[in-house]
Amino acid sequence: CGGPDCDACPTCDDGIQNGQETGVDCGGPDCEACQSSGCETPGNLFADQIRRSSARLNWMEVEGALYYTIRIRLEGSSRWFDFTTTNTSASVRGIVFGRVYEWSVAAVCSDNETSDWSTDCTFRVGYEDSSSCGTGNNVYIPQGLKAWPNPASTELNIAVNFPGQKDLVLRLFDMTGTEVVKIPIVDGAHVLNIDVEQLPKGMYFLSVSNKAVREITRIVVQ
Repeated sequence: CGGPDCDACPTCDDGIQNGQETGVDCGGPDCEACQSSGCETPGNLFADQIRRSSARLNWMEVEGALYYTIRIRLEGSSRWFDFTTTNTSASVRGIVFGRVYEWSVAAVCSDNETSDWSTDCTFRVGYEDSSSCGTGNNVYIPQGLKAWPNPASTELNIAVNFPGQKDLVLRLFDMTGTEVVKIPIVDGAHVLNIDVEQLPKGMYFLSVSNKAVREITRIVVQ
């Protein structure tokens, strides 16, 4: 960068988010830290459907997010490629077989309210079980009921965490009110996976309830 033939080098006072900044003129190794935002950082990242030249990137929904910005690069590269989506998953294509890619996500909740970038995750193209995120200590279980990716096409991940509540039941209903999944939940926090690949495409309602608690969220199977 710089000089007569290249774009100007990023600075911490040029009024745009560039370089390694995590916000406009803030964050990253060179600028002051960004002020904290009410827009939460996406969590529970994982990559799946990792084929010879494509993969699907997934994360948990952030309440109030208008859309999400995803950035991805070859491991060790200084250049990020970014794009946006309103969903909680995104497919990337044209990636190179055998190479390792890094990626992360930020939520955008308004014109001037963007979350911090999530933790960087990696995967190796062509190796289905190579995602560095999504297992073990990388799984964070927030309070309440969360499901991702949404829309879902093969597998739906569900986080249930209602402290002090017992005898919860997780149910999935189709638009006619027919119960298609029923899973008893013991006390504590849990992450479950249900297969939705064989379900008809369309809208569903996911609920968790007992005598004291009832929470419902909408799910799309595509």
